[in-house]
Amino acid sequence: MLLTKIEAAMKLGLSIELLDYFTKKCPKQSETRLLKPTKADGQIFFDDGELLSYQNWLSEPWQYTKGQRPAIPDAIKTDIKAGSHYGCAICGYSDNGEVAHVEAVAETLNNSPDNLIFLCPNHHTKYDLGYKPSSNIPLEVVRAAKLVKRSTRQRVLRHEANATKLLVAVTSLLKSLEQKLWS
Repeated sequence: MLLTKIEAAMKLGLSIELLDYFTKKCPKQSETRLLKPTKADGQIFFDDGELLSYQNWLSEPWQYTKGQRPAIPDAIKTDIKAGSHYGCAICGYSDNGEVAHVEAVAETLNNSPDNLIFLCPNHHTKYDLGYKPSSNIPLEVVRAAKLVKRSTRQRVLRHEANATKLLVAVTSLLKSLEQKLWS
């Protein structure tokens, strides 16, 4: 099934800008895979199977230099921050924040947007130490926060898609009325 750009972004829970980035640049160091769009009728579409395959590939371990974590591209960091409206996904604090891994990067080597969340320094520390003091944040809370942020982004994109369809329909109606007036 072919999806429009906005439908593809909704499916992956990403911004349209990050989707475009994935069609032009490979986010993984020393690799070359790009997200492949399909053109039809002058528009860009994405194959549902290609989207799923690309998302799975992003979740596989990322290559890295020994002794260092795999680098997170700035485009992904920006998207994660924007997806949280530049505020902590737990408390909403927006003075400063950090892109954090949902599943520890030391275990997964995974910098996929699915595995990243924006947290304030306090919640990032509390989450990283969550297995120690009982007052800290467990994995389930961070996963739930990630799900809420993704769902919110998908709802916003769905509203944008509906508004775009309505605008196209109104424009088409106005053009047909104009033709009838002048004929």
